Amino acid sequence: MLEIAQAKLRSLGFTNFKVSNNKRIMFSVTNQGQSTDEVWRTFPIFIDIRPDTVRITIHFHVYGKAHSFQENLKPLILQAISKANLKIPTGSFKYLESKKSLFFDCVTNYNYFPVDFWDSLLTDCLKMSMGMFKSFGLIFVEIINGKTNINELVDMSIKRTGGLINPTIIQESSSAESSDESSSNTEELTQNRMDDNLQETITNDPFLNRILKFTFSPEHDNSLPYAHEIFKDFSSLLMLMEKLKEIYRRHVQINSFNLTKIRVLMKDGDIDMLFLKKTYKLSYVPEPNEESEADFEIQQMIEFNKQLLELAKNNDKMIIGEYHDNIICNDKLQYSDILANENIIGQGGFGIVYKNVLVDIPVAIKVPKHSERESKNLSKLIKEFRVMMELNHENIVKAYGFVKVGGKHGIILEQCMGGSIGSLIKNQQNMPLKKKLEIMLKILRALEYMHCKNYCHFDIKPHNILLDNNLEPKLSDLGLSRNVAKKNDHKPGFTLIFCSPEQIKGRNPGKMSDVWSYGMTLYNFVTQTPPFDYLTRNTKKKLDKMEFYNELVNNLRKPRIVDKFEIENPKLVKLMRSMWEIEPEKRPICKDIRKKLGKIYNKLP
Repeated sequence: MLEIAQAKLRSLGFTNFKVSNNKRIMFSVTNQGQSTDEVWRTFPIFIDIRPDTVRITIHFHVYGKAHSFQENLKPLILQAISKANLKIPTGSFKYLESKKSLFFDCVTNYNYFPVDFWDSLLTDCLKMSMGMFKSFGLIFVEIINGKTNINELVDMSIKRTGGLINPTIIQESSSAESSDESSSNTEELTQNRMDDNLQETITNDPFLNRILKFTFSPEHDNSLPYAHEIFKDFSSLLMLMEKLKEIYRRHVQINSFNLTKIRVLMKDGDIDMLFLKKTYKLSYVPEPNEESEADFEIQQMIEFNKQLLELAKNNDKMIIGEYHDNIICNDKLQYSDILANENIIGQGGFGIVYKNVLVDIPVAIKVPKHSERESKNLSKLIKEFRVMMELNHENIVKAYGFVKVGGKHGIILEQCMGGSIGSLIKNQQNMPLKKKLEIMLKILRALEYMHCKNYCHFDIKPHNILLDNNLEPKLSDLGLSRNVAKKNDHKPGFTLIFCSPEQIKGRNPGKMSDVWSYGMTLYNFVTQTPPFDYLTRNTKKKLDKMEFYNELVNNLRKPRIVDKFEIENPKLVKLMRSMWEIEPEKRPICKDIRKKLGKIYNKLP
């Protein structure tokens, strides 16, 4: 795509551009025929080429440099951005307070188009981005010059697009919308003044005060006039949901808003841009808790899905690609009796796994055991689904969506009929050491991939490594996985015998915790012996986690390795022991383990 972009710019007459090492193309455009105002003559353009997307960013410059707007103009700028973005079919204006930067941003996923279509796709993106920027960017010049009627400026910009936006359609939809809103808002104003608890909560919470930016007055009802920072700069619907939940935890619920414009990436249902109706309602939440938050999240996802499907149906020109509702209809599955006993292929503490077929694809459906905890169960499944949507690796189990059956939701996963390496160990199935290392190398690559994306698994053990019919391994059960780059107060769970000391104590578990668990799993697989079996062999008593921690840290207990195995595999034993260091910083990272384990594997007959 980088070569195509450079060739495209040359064909358009832009020869004086620079290309940086990170695949960014930089050039400037002189504004011709759009404005007679000399203060707004040139603006820099950046084209960032990424593995899946091309991003075009056009920066607003006045007198040849980025303009820092006066504080008294910020409300007008914010209003102009909101109203302009609602009219622009592709791309959006953004303002970053930290950098005092106003720019136009357009992201397109090119990876799902044929290569021979990339040239025309890039042409359309450049044409649309430059056309929208030149047409609507003049709004901000006029604001600097003293104009304050944003509606007039937006109408002027629509006319300047030269037909890229049809003003008749917009006027009709806008008038209908404003008519509906005016009648409903008038009714609500008489009934619903600003709630005292809500006002006090937002005023006293710096996070809410910054995000929601309320202007309080006696006439103000529980609504915001247009989208503010809460809806700025998120790349997916899931990121929006996280922010809504964070606000909910702070006693404020945002509801009763409608999506008015979306652009959907053609990958995993991610939403690239999404704008909301100009007003939305707030309500005070007296006692938010985990269960009510889960109910709120489920309700929001249902509403989002309904509106997305409606938009896809009625506004197909605004959609790029498709958005798939994650709830899959039961009639898409081959076995109608989903929970039949003969379909059971496995079970654990959380749920039972049933085999099925989805559009000719063999799948496994994990259904929670306890229906009375449906809200909490579904919340866990949603978290696991989110992680799996973020991770796309051949050795990580894939998720396809959800199904509702028997009053419960289940998650539909890739089917692995070869069982787990835990079952291989339990059944004492004979497998050459080289084959075992091949399997564990592939799992290590999956783990290294997760760590590169700042995710930790936190529950690596033999039963969470599944095999397909060709013995291709898949890392599964990502329910405890977390993105460690994000602040998270929740301490991840663990399986005691395979977990690291820092996980037991809850002391900043991270990537090195996965290394410890991987080392224990590798030991279990290659020796056919559970780690620390000598601590539990002669007792039926359940191992206490603090007693186990004391054995690890104070008594320096390690898994036992018989002399014969160590003599035959000294480098493998040394590598495993390096993963069992008590201090996390002394353990090797996945990349170094992969290199050493790869050399050991290559030397085996």
